[in-house]
Amino acid sequence: MITEKMLYWNSWHQLTVEEQQRVFEQILRYFVNPLWNVENIKYLETPSQNGPLRTFEVNLNGQTYFFMPGQEAGTVVAELDDVAPFLMSVQALPSSLKLIGQLNLVNGERHGNQKLLKKHDREITAYLERSSDSLNPFASDNDLFGNHDLVFIPANNGVMHIFVQQSLKFAGLRRELRRDGANLPTRNQWEYAALANWSGSFAAIDDTQSQHQLGLGMLFDTLPTLEMLDDPAVAKENPFGAGFGLFGGTGTQVKSEDDLLGLIGDVSETDFSHGPLSHFAVYRSVFNVQLD
Repeated sequence: MITEKMLYWNSWHQLTVEEQQRVFEQILRYFVNPLWNVENIKYLETPSQNGPLRTFEVNLNGQTYFFMPGQEAGTVVAELDDVAPFLMSVQALPSSLKLIGQLNLVNGERHGNQKLLKKHDREITAYLERSSDSLNPFASDNDLFGNHDLVFIPANNGVMHIFVQQSLKFAGLRRELRRDGANLPTRNQWEYAALANWSGSFAAIDDTQSQHQLGLGMLFDTLPTLEMLDDPAVAKENPFGAGFGLFGGTGTQVKSEDDLLGLIGDVSETDFSHGPLSHFAVYRSVFNVQLD
């Protein structure tokens, strides 16, 4: 039987991996839309100064999420107080695109939102029938492949993310997320996820790479994007965005750990409450995991 106490680090880290997986599977049953495809549950272990931090990730309707157990009184991130547990998407998605699934270019299999994949079956099939050159998943650039209402973006070798193009305002995006039981992260959630195991994250940063990880699973590219929070008046700048001056690019070179911590802790004042969202507005979705 799952209890609230098990979902916080003080108790979570005392469970065996097998017990943690059973708890995680119950979380998915209780808090994720029952119509969603749940695939590829994966155990994650991240080294830290105080021993390994263990959690799980999972593919939900074609998008990868990781579990952040809650903390009490700065257990994991000393700068923050209590934070309730949640699931968070690994990657931030453009607000102009809705992820509906993944396409395997080798065998044609499609995983994700089966209702929407079926609706766009003709376009997906046409995309598969394009020349082998345009389907090459090992291409050196990250160009978007468009096909009418769909956009295909490389995920990994032989697999493409499938997106539907959309034009939404902030309220519409939040309404869509809430319809599925999800939400935009709060500032506390975002910073908690980014700062967990900070020393390990900072030590692993390689400024020659185009993708970076913070915490237990937050991935960042190097585009100058703004991540939306649940408050439309503030946003988080991508700390690895070239336009914001980190690790090369057009801005000022960041030379210290304190500089990066400052970028992660700051917020940008915005006004997402009016007009369509721009292409530089991106978002992560979260599922709050709180028992009544």
